Amino acid sequence: EIKKYIQANYLSPIKISDIADKLNINRSHLYRIFKNEMGINVEDYIINIRINHAKTLLSTTTLSISAIASAVGYKNYSTFFKRFKGTTGITPYEYRTKKKG
Repeated sequence: EIKKYIQANYLSPIKISDIADKLNINRSHLYRIFKNEMGINVEDYIINIRINHAKTLLSTTTLSISAIASAVGYKNYSTFFKRFKGTTGITPYEYRTKKKG
């Protein structure tokens, strides 16, 4: 249920407390069960979903990188840039160039 909620809402700002409230469970319990089941914390899972979608858009569209950042749920380009580079080890521009080259 947690994964379904995230998949359906990752383009919007997601608060862990909103997920917990929706599923009628304690926030700490949500963290614990998610980590036990998935081996990753909820925030990192959301970041990975967003970055994977961004990689697809970088590879398959000509949207600007800032438009892609917005399209995958980041209101702030610099936050998107830092998360993308932290997750992939390269910048969004480098990723796009590498995929086309």
